[in-house]
Amino acid sequence: MRKQLLIVLILLLSGHINSQIGGYALKFDGTDDYVSIADNASIDFTSSQSYTIEAWIYAEVLTSSNVGRAVLSKYNNSDASYFVRVNPDGSLYFDNLNTSAGVITTNKWYHIACVYKAGDGAYRKVFVNGTEKSLSGGPVTGPNDGNSEPLKIGRHNNFANDWYGKIDDVRIWNTFRTEAEIKANMYKELAGNETNLAAYYKMSN
Repeated sequence: MRKQLLIVLILLLSGHINSQIGGYALKFDGTDDYVSIADNASIDFTSSQSYTIEAWIYAEVLTSSNVGRAVLSKYNNSDASYFVRVNPDGSLYFDNLNTSAGVITTNKWYHIACVYKAGDGAYRKVFVNGTEKSLSGGPVTGPNDGNSEPLKIGRHNNFANDWYGKIDDVRIWNTFRTEAEIKANMYKELAGNETNLAAYYKMSN
């Protein structure tokens, strides 16, 4: 059964706006807006745990003072874990790996899914609007050590690169999701009790 996670801090969020799923999303101003969620074992993944991160994102600005704009992070420099951002060139970054430039552009909604499969044949994959994108950088599996950091939506724990735009329907799964599973559910609002769904933030409450 999925554990209910408590959002413990919302700083200066500028409210709900129209989105892809459920009619609402959160809007971030790129300066000091983010959501912070207390550390919880159900979302504290290590290299031995498969997981998938999904979200709908809408970037208004991608340039920043430091390495793009953060979508989501549970990370710091000393003990890693996971981190998703969009770089200024529109490439999507997931735990030391990057897509090619231009997969994300401003003023347009995108569904992203970042997948880590642990164990034999371990890999990381990134899907944009249900289509897998090639990744470069390395190592392919990347750091994934687990930590006691909060989960932050719209901010990285170490860098000044807050999200500038909108984020909706964040889903974290404690398993690797296949391309077929991602495509089948990306436009659907979930019930919240799906198998292997570790956390679900609909941004509509």
